[in-house]
Amino acid sequence: MGIDELLTTPEESQWIKVLIYGLPGTGKTVFAATAPTPLIVDVEHGTTSLNNHPTLRTTPVIRYKSSKTLEQVIMEFTKESGETKQFDSLVIDSFSEFQRRVLDEQLSTNSGNARYIPDMQAFNLNTNLLRGVAGKLRTLQKHVIVTAHVKEEQDQIGRTLYRPDLTPKLANSLLGMMDVVGYMQMKTVKGADNKEKVIRELTLTPTKSITAKSRIGGTVIVDPVFDDLLALLKK
Repeated sequence: MGIDELLTTPEESQWIKVLIYGLPGTGKTVFAATAPTPLIVDVEHGTTSLNNHPTLRTTPVIRYKSSKTLEQVIMEFTKESGETKQFDSLVIDSFSEFQRRVLDEQLSTNSGNARYIPDMQAFNLNTNLLRGVAGKLRTLQKHVIVTAHVKEEQDQIGRTLYRPDLTPKLANSLLGMMDVVGYMQMKTVKGADNKEKVIRELTLTPTKSITAKSRIGGTVIVDPVFDDLLALLKK
């Protein structure tokens, strides 16, 4: 790397890398689609939810077919030229399903058409491959939004813990790579008129039950859009 390639902190930090996880239907895909000029790699066909939002219906989407789909997209984004130059954000929806699909590809390659139960070696190979993908996403000079399902577990005192539904090693890697890890959930609250309404809540700070982090500040955002994170970045 030459001296002319070095980035100052402000230049490097204009791009946010985000992992949003939660139950299906909590608005993760819709949130991701509010990022600046996004391209969504739709791994689990979750972008149909955008049809309910007129301003997001025309969001460009690439349907995931195999791991080569994402490899090609990342390669094009790395070039910062051609058709992908118009996009400021790359969305992977979702990484949980991407991990499962890649594991299926690995198993079908190794075992043909026979049913095969993955062993620890297969899981480790899968985790290492996805760590490599996550590393490439981290270095893109774009906003990157990765969604994931939520895994709920009980601790020793019966408390429910919430974390991204990924293998522990991959989850830990993403926690280190991402600027923001947020837990999205739906809540029913009473409004000023004392009537109940449903809100979306994005938790950015860790609690005893929730895995989260934010290098840009913030605690909880109600009915979040990506501009809320950009506002935190500019503070």
